[in-house]
Amino acid sequence: MNNSVILFDIKKNCWKEYSRPLPELTTDESLVKVEFAGLCGSDMHRIKAPTSHETQVVMGHEIIGTVKKSDKETLIGKKVVINPIANCRKCSSCNDGLTQFCSNSRNIGKNIDGAFAKYLKVPNKSLYIVPANFQAELGVLVDGAAVIINGIKKLSKKPHSVLVIGDGTVGCLSIAVLKALYPEIKISLRGHHNTDYVNQVYSTSAPQENEKFDLTIETVGRAQSDTLNQCVEYASIGGQILIMGVYPPNFSLDFNARTAFYKELAIYGVNSFCVTKKRDDFREALALIDSHPEFFAPLITHKFLLSDFNLGIAKMLDKSKEAVIKVIYTTA
Repeated sequence: MNNSVILFDIKKNCWKEYSRPLPELTTDESLVKVEFAGLCGSDMHRIKAPTSHETQVVMGHEIIGTVKKSDKETLIGKKVVINPIANCRKCSSCNDGLTQFCSNSRNIGKNIDGAFAKYLKVPNKSLYIVPANFQAELGVLVDGAAVIINGIKKLSKKPHSVLVIGDGTVGCLSIAVLKALYPEIKISLRGHHNTDYVNQVYSTSAPQENEKFDLTIETVGRAQSDTLNQCVEYASIGGQILIMGVYPPNFSLDFNARTAFYKELAIYGVNSFCVTKKRDDFREALALIDSHPEFFAPLITHKFLLSDFNLGIAKMLDKSKEAVIKVIYTTA
């Protein structure tokens, strides 16, 4: 039996479906049949500028599927979501409880074949059995939700008013997580293409002139400084800022340091999520989505067959006609 995978064809400059042998399992590994895989913004960065790496390693790290083979028999037949970061649990960062900074990590979809395939092999420790009646397609949101939970845990105080800047997947997922955790708080959104849809679904609204928030969340990133400075401007005195947008390597911000200093703002970078014996952001995200699917289901806006991979890319590249938040693929 062969495996269908999506790889980049440099000669034809396009993404194609290829046939490969099924991956061979070693100790403490399982073979998972992918049910749904999410198309992440980090995938899109590589899709826009693919290299020879994308001709060899299958992308995709937002995954839910079913275990078909395993050296741990109790896993066979179980539906699972997959933590895409395989940490060593031995380096100094892991020993300090900062597994997101593991110096020996192996990442599914980056240096381990990922979810844009019919099957993939996964370390058993990366598998999370989903609860009964879990809405399967929402499994692609667990990875992103875990990052947001990590960010919220950094806060020194519970937010009562929140401004999210950016209406892409991270911004919208931030709203969903906050709604599920704190249904009573006020959330505003400053976005672009998806704002009308999000305001309708989550009862958010644009910030008013001179309005202040005790938590502002930057989710745009890129080679620009405006959105982080907007966070500083909208932050209340003693407020908090979470930076979740991804900036280019070595990019230097034009930053309103005087205002941030004057307001005594607390600014936190949010890189990934943490999984240790005492703390598991990934498991918490899975439980939160399972408990409140109504906040997360609206984020899945488009679904394609894996064989129609390029249609999903085209949808992510053109958001001018409709709301596009999370594109997912299915092998069914």
